[in-house]
Amino acid sequence: MILFFKAIVKERAFELATEGWRRTDLIRWNLLAETLAETKANTEKLAMREVPYNEVKTYRAYKEATSTSWKDPLVGLTYIDFDHQPTETEMSELVARYGGTWNWVNMFITPNIAGETNSGIAGQSKILGYKENNNTLPAWITELYRGFIKNQAELYTLSTTAIIDVNPGLTGQQHPAY
Repeated sequence: MILFFKAIVKERAFELATEGWRRTDLIRWNLLAETLAETKANTEKLAMREVPYNEVKTYRAYKEATSTSWKDPLVGLTYIDFDHQPTETEMSELVARYGGTWNWVNMFITPNIAGETNSGIAGQSKILGYKENNNTLPAWITELYRGFIKNQAELYTLSTTAIIDVNPGLTGQQHPAY
């Protein structure tokens, strides 16, 4: 029975991944807190390159590709992983062997593209890795799910003015961060 339930949880995660039901499913099954904790732990392991992420390469060279039309089925880029910053010679060899234009990126630092990054601050890159952040976990990782309270924070994502304040039976049940 437990294996069947785990298979259902996994299947719904894949099948409904883009439909916005994952959080609702995890709440219904009382798995949200555990799943968030596991996700945070895995994100920390990835940033620190600990097992099972110790084989993740830091650098990736990728071949530029252009979408030819709206709804183009292009969903991936050709890439080659490196454990060091690719040299000009190595990049030239990629062009000679595979053609096209090749670029490289450090997978643990979000590149500063057109002055906008995930950091939300134009002109700044977002540090994703432990080593890249002077052997400290970046704040965006340590702050993941900060303030989450099991069986309280996951109750509603709705406006407290519209729902909580008009229903006295819900007083004190909603996490103040919502």
